[in-house]
Amino acid sequence: VYLTSSERVNPRIDENKSIMSEAKSLYFKLLDFAVTNNWKNLHLLAQIKAISEDYDWVDNNWYIKEIVNPIREKLLHIPIVTNASGNLISILNEEDKMYSWFPNSASREIRNEIWEISNYWFPHRLPQFSDIELWYRLNWKESGKLTVEQLAIFVNHCKTLENLSEGIKGIEVTEWLNKFYELIKKESKDFDTIINKYAIFPNQNGNFKKILQLKKDSGDIPIAFKDILALLENDIRDELLDKSINYDFDPENIRDKNYAVETITSEVNKKSIDRSISKKYNEAFKKLLFWFNKDTSQ
Repeated sequence: VYLTSSERVNPRIDENKSIMSEAKSLYFKLLDFAVTNNWKNLHLLAQIKAISEDYDWVDNNWYIKEIVNPIREKLLHIPIVTNASGNLISILNEEDKMYSWFPNSASREIRNEIWEISNYWFPHRLPQFSDIELWYRLNWKESGKLTVEQLAIFVNHCKTLENLSEGIKGIEVTEWLNKFYELIKKESKDFDTIINKYAIFPNQNGNFKKILQLKKDSGDIPIAFKDILALLENDIRDELLDKSINYDFDPENIRDKNYAVETITSEVNKKSIDRSISKKYNEAFKKLLFWFNKDTSQ
């Protein structure tokens, strides 16, 4: 079947192209019928590719423009992806934005782990597990590539631990995060970029921060000291990593009771000099005095 292009009119080639265009129209009708009647394995109809340039009997530019691209455009907007919940979804939504997300990594093990961890969050937008490799091979540029970095972008977008917890189901949100950090380590080539670029680590106020903005809590800082510092407008919780999160810090990046005492002393000295200013921090001073009296009595 010759599908070449030339300046001279060639009835045979024109007829072949017309046949292909008609076949495309019939293919569209088949797709619509299949979707309407809930056919299984519709993803098999998505394996449409360009013809090898080694063949001289076809104009590949014409074939891509007139056949492949229109078919792909159709496939992008109809529900041909069986998701992790067993329902059919489309690759793009009505606004041409990515809806389905396909695990993407050079490592098959990591692709599987991306799916497993994402399944706690948005199973309705993932392909079913058995189809991970099929969609990875198709690898259309328009499809959503769910990399480890893309997951970090999603977490970063949540802003707070509370917002993330609203989406995570079937596991504690901090346990999910610890699994996510282990996954980041496995994608070693992107590890430094991800942890330094995105706010994906929760502080003790439940807000996501970049790891360079956080310190480890040694565990010996009294809650009262943290409350007092917050009242003195130097909230130590803002720079302390959530205690449920596993991350190895260098010794100089650890905050302990001595540090808290030094910080409280410095803040009290600065804020008690001017009586008009110190009134604003009366509650902090009262809590500090109460703690001293309680500590002395013990």
